Amino acid sequence: MIRRWLPLALLTVGTLLVGSVLLELLLRLSESAALSESFVAGAITSVPFALALVAGGYSLTRGAVPADYFSHIAVGTLAGIAFFLVFFGVIAVALFETWIEQVGVLRWALAVGAGNGFLISFLYTRGVSHDVALERTTVKAEEARRQQQLLEYLNALLRHEVLNTATAIKAHADLADETADDESVRERISVIKRQTDGLTEVIDDVQLLLTATEQQTELEPIDLDVLVREELRRLREKHPGVETDTELPEGLSVQGDDLLGRIFSNLFENAVEHNDSDHPRVSVTASRSEETIAIHIEDNGPGFPADDLDTLSEPLEDMNASHGLGLTIVSRLAERYGGTIELTRTGPDGSVVTVELPRVEPPSQ
Repeated sequence: MIRRWLPLALLTVGTLLVGSVLLELLLRLSESAALSESFVAGAITSVPFALALVAGGYSLTRGAVPADYFSHIAVGTLAGIAFFLVFFGVIAVALFETWIEQVGVLRWALAVGAGNGFLISFLYTRGVSHDVALERTTVKAEEARRQQQLLEYLNALLRHEVLNTATAIKAHADLADETADDESVRERISVIKRQTDGLTEVIDDVQLLLTATEQQTELEPIDLDVLVREELRRLREKHPGVETDTELPEGLSVQGDDLLGRIFSNLFENAVEHNDSDHPRVSVTASRSEETIAIHIEDNGPGFPADDLDTLSEPLEDMNASHGLGLTIVSRLAERYGGTIELTRTGPDGSVVTVELPRVEPPSQ
């Protein structure tokens, strides 16, 4: 409640106080009455405080002080009013005989008291809010530094310890497979090799995810037509049975680096791995506006499971979802380049995933 009425109250009171002084001045001038020294002194000393109330009410509407501190400003302003009205009210009754003079003193006390109370509380709360904001910024910066150190440590741990261990396991499994005579033993060794390959892929994905969250590298214009066709060629080499087709106009350029291709390689791989069709197909089309380029990746798979649809925007929420880290990496990389990823259609006849990226001028020849 106070967040709404305090700025308006300050504006109203300040305006009325200035208006009352001007009105009395006009009345005195219209009646050719002499301007008493007390009136001039009161006007000179009270109008600035009344204007301070007007300026203060306006500044509060512009966010000069967080609204959480409005109650402190209101209490300070009312305390100033109460003190000056009581103190100078006694003086007005004791020293002045006419009610006009007494009202003039009370008006002066109201303006000066409200102005002083507001200015003191406003400056104090603004200083406190500034200190609090500075402390929060410092804490956030320290937390970001610690998180960066943790990411670097995890990246090094995966690269030097876990990945080396997985490579050693795979090497020993290959040697054991060459010398094993028992078919059941060979089958178990095959399971070890497959699981090790899967572990290595997960480590690579996690390393890529960590890299995508680190500080931005220098970006440069990249031709999406060339990039997408190259990733589709790699997809066909890995999955010879997949059909691909593209319909991409020339001049599709976006800002990127050497990680940009992983957006499309992960989406293409995801479209094939979860496709139970006899003839899996991946189609890539594009649309563009003055500011963005949208790449539409369509497959003829079974669509995304209903239980997974709620986790697509934040894949890390559910690590048991069938899409795993793939879409997590794509989402983080899209954010890295100022873009977005969206599941625009899904169903038993297939899905369409759209990657939208900011458009830039094509790279110079």
